[in-house]
Amino acid sequence: MLFRETRPHRGYAILQEWSLATPDGSFVITSNVDGMFPVAGMPEDRILEGHGSIHFMQCTTPCTSRVWSAADYAPRFDAGSEYVADPPRCPDCGAGARPNIFMFGDTGFNSHRAEVQGRSLDAWLASTRGRRFAVVECGAGTAVPTIRRKCQAYARELGAPLVRINIAEWEADASTIALPLAAEDALARIGAALRRS
Repeated sequence: MLFRETRPHRGYAILQEWSLATPDGSFVITSNVDGMFPVAGMPEDRILEGHGSIHFMQCTTPCTSRVWSAADYAPRFDAGSEYVADPPRCPDCGAGARPNIFMFGDTGFNSHRAEVQGRSLDAWLASTRGRRFAVVECGAGTAVPTIRRKCQAYARELGAPLVRINIAEWEADASTIALPLAAEDALARIGAALRRS
């Protein structure tokens, strides 16, 4: 249950400030399943959580494409083992439920919520045609390059600068602004520079 108590670092608030300061706001694409962007205040209709979120559940059958909030589920652990004493159940059919997150090799991931979010991204991009963009990539590595590739593709497609923030894998070509810093530190420095300009 620690994931429900985890709070986003200051970098999330900085991104939210930038979003609120622009006429069309911003859109977040993340492969993280921790749900930190909604917790930080980013509107749900401006987030694409491509690998799902630990804050949502799905049926294991699946009997439906419905995905529901995990907020009402508070697991109790069996005192003599590491197992959950009361596994979550699907409210529709009673089968087992699981977090709505994509795990490698996972053929049971219910992608319905992510698909709805993807349509919101498409609609937002269509509504902002002709606007100037910047693509800010935070912590996207090469081991699972999904977000890195998406950021590169969007920067090319939109003719936007790509700012790569990655303390370990910051290398990039000359068209990318590469910052070998932790995300919170880099975003704070960028924010300070923007306020000075």
